[in-house]
Amino acid sequence: MPKGAKRRVVALAMGALAMFALAGCYTLKTENVYHADGTLDFAMLMAMDDSLVAEQVGDVEDPGQEFFDQAVADPGMSDLADQLGDSMTLEPYSQDGQTGILVTLTDVTPEQIAEVNSSQGAPAGDSTVTVADGKITLDYVADPDLMANQDQSLAVVADMMGMDEDSLSAYIDLEARHTFPGPVESTTIGTIDPENPNSVIITDLAELNDAAQYTIVASDGSRSGPSWQWILILALLAVAVVGGVVAVLVSRSRRSPATAAWEDRDAYPNTIEEARPLEQ
Repeated sequence: MPKGAKRRVVALAMGALAMFALAGCYTLKTENVYHADGTLDFAMLMAMDDSLVAEQVGDVEDPGQEFFDQAVADPGMSDLADQLGDSMTLEPYSQDGQTGILVTLTDVTPEQIAEVNSSQGAPAGDSTVTVADGKITLDYVADPDLMANQDQSLAVVADMMGMDEDSLSAYIDLEARHTFPGPVESTTIGTIDPENPNSVIITDLAELNDAAQYTIVASDGSRSGPSWQWILILALLAVAVVGGVVAVLVSRSRRSPATAAWEDRDAYPNTIEEARPLEQ
């Protein structure tokens, strides 16, 4: 997400985990969808096991709604919602035995994200999205202060869960995804999704947290294939080739038996018998 907003939102998610101080299974998934016009869509899912949610929110009629209300009440989350307006939506999530919150941002620009971070005084990395020559290039350089804050958040969560930071990833179903209009050509972080060549996926918490910089280059989708003119030319060539083959076959089928017999003989007879004229 441009201007460090993605890392900031992920930091909010980790802060929420620290607040609840749970030991169990969590889901943290994000996706940035880039468009050729320079805008992007963003989605983030934060969820945890239903049983753990019920333990933490107490004896309430609707544990899922209580969890959602507490997450939305986080100052950072509410500030984002106020400043982005209709571009941002917050929804409760309940699926596959987990409860959480789904955050989506639609048709936002890098400038909007930068303004949000600047107005809140949040440290942000330098993220640049360039659209040129049929390609979208994402360049990210992390802010050292932001990385330090994330390291501290992870350390707090790991300590509350009674484990080291390396073991924390086993309790988090993590997936950070960058999706482009066309195939990814190169990436210095994560891997290209084998099921979707337009996406880069990052599933290693340590890799995501320690990434001081990375670059992803992908097609902007403008080169979608041959134009209709080339398709027509290829079709005409195919017709010409087929027509030529048919003409040769017809010509061969009309040869006289004598001519065919001569043509089927060896060019240079090896014996007198082979050299004798064909019987009429």
